[in-house]
Amino acid sequence: MKNIYDELNNIDINLDEYEREDFNDIEKQIIKRNFKQSIKKNINYKKYIAVASVGIVSLGVLYNTSIGAFAYEQITEVAYNIKQALGIKTDLTKYSDNVNQSVTKNGLTVRVKDVLLDGNELLVYLEHEYDKELKANEDIELISERFYVNGEKVSKGVSGYSTIKTKNKTEFVAGYKLPDDISMDEDINIKIKINDAYKWLDNEHDKFKRIWGPWTFKFKVNGSNLVKDTKEIKINKDIKLQNGVDLYIKSYRQNPVNQTITLSEPQGNEKIKLDNGKTINLNEAELVLKGKDDLGNKLTFSLKGGMYYSTEAKYEFDKSNGLFDLNAKTLKLSPYLKVNTVEGNNEVTTYKKIGSEFEIRLK
Repeated sequence: MKNIYDELNNIDINLDEYEREDFNDIEKQIIKRNFKQSIKKNINYKKYIAVASVGIVSLGVLYNTSIGAFAYEQITEVAYNIKQALGIKTDLTKYSDNVNQSVTKNGLTVRVKDVLLDGNELLVYLEHEYDKELKANEDIELISERFYVNGEKVSKGVSGYSTIKTKNKTEFVAGYKLPDDISMDEDINIKIKINDAYKWLDNEHDKFKRIWGPWTFKFKVNGSNLVKDTKEIKINKDIKLQNGVDLYIKSYRQNPVNQTITLSEPQGNEKIKLDNGKTINLNEAELVLKGKDDLGNKLTFSLKGGMYYSTEAKYEFDKSNGLFDLNAKTLKLSPYLKVNTVEGNNEVTTYKKIGSEFEIRLK
């Protein structure tokens, strides 16, 4: 089985067949280089695709987290909202804002439906619809997106949650990171500008036709209601991993929308011995936090796709095996390595415990 990230890294974009007025030769080379460099750069972050500051950025190339997988299985209708996309049961009406703005350019309609501000992440429920039915090997993706907060351009990254596609329509939830110093108790002015879109003409995404925009949306958001229902707990605990490296658990955050643990990513090249006798570096596998709550529910916290920091990382509760039980009083977790190996034609996932258990008291 080939690795999807290796495949992305080997994409050869055929720009010579595009309409002459789309790009000149210099622009073609810049697009090729930036796209490939963005993929290579993000492979280093435990193989999550994150939005980087590059010349071409596709909202379609968003990492589908386990949240997205869970939501996809649960949705039976094409239309869905942030609540369904995040895989939660709580009524989010008092936390979300219905924007319902629509812009049509050159046959492509883009809509911003609902938005929800959760801490310094803005969840945006987007939809784009083409006026012609797409062929089986065709696809539409939004590119060159710009995000502004209170008039200032922000390039902090975007994560993808859930995507549903029909013949000419795509719906998804994107999470935009806001600056840390933004007040959640006041109205925040948001502007999203999507300059262009691509109509991919083949399954391999080698050829495309450019659809000119822009599609621009302006609205206000306020996270004060969710702030009131958000609990943050300081942990400040060092855990010694099997290879001698320290894992610093900083804090835990919980509300009806998400549950996250903030920690400092362990550094170092020391090897860890697996149960099969092989050794592996920390950066060659995915770190997860696994355990149970006091009600017996199994818990897994995984690195949040698309959200990276220079000194810390956020690990989000994995809803793929069920929803978080808000009645829980304590969580007991341990650090594990999630190791993917290929055996024959199958990919096998195993977990290796690499550190001692720690407890989070919620009540």
